Amino acid sequence: KGAFKTLLVKAIDANVYVGSKNFSKSCLNYSDVVFDASKKYDFPDPVLLISLVDRESSCNPLGLSSQHAIGLMQIVPSVHCGDYGLSSDLETCKQQLKNPRLNIEAGIQILEAYYNWYNGGTTQNEFYESNIKSICKNIAYQTKYLSYTGWERALRQYNGRGCVPPGADVDYVEKIFEMYNKIKALGVAARF
Repeated sequence: KGAFKTLLVKAIDANVYVGSKNFSKSCLNYSDVVFDASKKYDFPDPVLLISLVDRESSCNPLGLSSQHAIGLMQIVPSVHCGDYGLSSDLETCKQQLKNPRLNIEAGIQILEAYYNWYNGGTTQNEFYESNIKSICKNIAYQTKYLSYTGWERALRQYNGRGCVPPGADVDYVEKIFEMYNKIKALGVAARF
């Protein structure tokens, strides 16, 4: 846990950024929650998770998007309440999503569900591919999205499959992995 927090401090001190966005200093406040949830749910790397949290909300636990997504991992209540340990009562669920621990734990479960779904075999991959082809008419973005595998595919699903800028963050996956790689490069020997 200490090595993870030290790595995040290095990222802040080094002004790690992707595009015009610096890694959020407020992410340090949630390092223990992210680390503990990663261990609890056997998530492969807390740095990947904190990179996602930073991209989604700049580590703002009360963040609210134009799509009504709430909290650190920007979870949409109308889609996810009633699952992932969240109340089925919409108002209670909205309050739960403002709790950093509950939000991150639900977000990990959602992301892992997408990962498991898309790594579950031919039927799921055909579903992903047909959805991308029907939603995304831009051939360049379609080709990029179809090349994703594993966690890339899960992250694309987490953000949605839209591909019409400016409403869709078409480089969402690349931005998360760029932040992840920059942070990891600061602590190559770090063991979590």
